[in-house]
Amino acid sequence: MKSRKFPNDKAAEIDVRAVKEYKAESGSKIEVIFNFFKEQDERIYRKLLRAD
Repeated sequence: MKSRKFPNDKAAEIDVRAVKEYKAESGSKIEVIFNFFKEQDERIYRKLLRAD
């Protein structure tokens, strides 16, 4: 049976959007640290976070 994996780029989009929305709605100054296991994931998150 082949397992299905949620796409990393879609997961990153959801993560970054959720953090940005929370900070905007709450006015929070929290600092969020994303933990990566693969360089590919780091590149995805860096690209999304630069998109501001």
